[in-house]
Amino acid sequence: MKDGHISRIQKGLTKWCEKESITSRFMTFYIDLLAIGARAEDLSADPTCELNAAEINNRLSKKMPLLTFEKLDISWLLVEDIFTNFFNTFADYPDIFGELDDGIFKKEIYPKLPRKAVQAWFENKNLPDNVVLNDINEYLLEILIHETMRPFLISHAQVLRSSVNRETWRRPYCPICGGVPDFAFLEKEVATRWLVCARCDTEWLFQRLECPYCGNKDNTSLSFFSDKDGTYRLYICENCHTYLKAIDLNKTYGNIFIPLERLITFHMDQEGQKRGYKTGGSRLIRKLRKTDKKNTTDLRFL
Repeated sequence: MKDGHISRIQKGLTKWCEKESITSRFMTFYIDLLAIGARAEDLSADPTCELNAAEINNRLSKKMPLLTFEKLDISWLLVEDIFTNFFNTFADYPDIFGELDDGIFKKEIYPKLPRKAVQAWFENKNLPDNVVLNDINEYLLEILIHETMRPFLISHAQVLRSSVNRETWRRPYCPICGGVPDFAFLEKEVATRWLVCARCDTEWLFQRLECPYCGNKDNTSLSFFSDKDGTYRLYICENCHTYLKAIDLNKTYGNIFIPLERLITFHMDQEGQKRGYKTGGSRLIRKLRKTDKKNTTDLRFL
């Protein structure tokens, strides 16, 4: 079995939960989701991204992400299988979704994933009005699509990442897949701010004084809270009332795995929610952070 990107996140999260004696229902659910993503990584072939140097330069010069839906090199049979696995795992945790579930996840039903819905999600458009899937509402369907497609987008990003100068991209969306960021980090020594894509985990340099969700650059309406030692930050924008979690690598020791940090910092999501802000990142985190009420870390935001 490959020791892939998602497999590494799964192992890291499992180890962290054991170390911190976390028995959260949500964390168990998410570890199960990661196991499915790791299986997708293991079963899928490395993608062949048919983009030559001229096409890459043309798209980047026009501030367009490299990937288009038509260029995705994936097995749709495998995508359907992974989607069904996610669907069944959601059915195992009806308490996580509460009233949003309402009995719609039934294991005896094997739904098909509408490809036109996946395309709309990938292109950051509203899902088609005529998409009906076991009465699942658009919100939950987008979460399912996100989790299903994530391992495939990560594999594409690993192939294409070297084709992009991620220090000069400076856009509020991913240069590989066009996804939005849901985490950030301050680089060691130089302390520049890098964003992390919620869909494919690509990292790219971004301005310190700009909201990646609405483009606000007014320093009077941009600020951040931090924990008592300054390791973690919660960037907030008063213009669009969003927050962005971040870690300052100058305050850390040893190897830090950024995709794991977004999962072990749910207390920061709770803090942002409590203060009346919303995340502009993953819908799964936006919904499920409300269900995991146990705050396992004593952070005092300033």
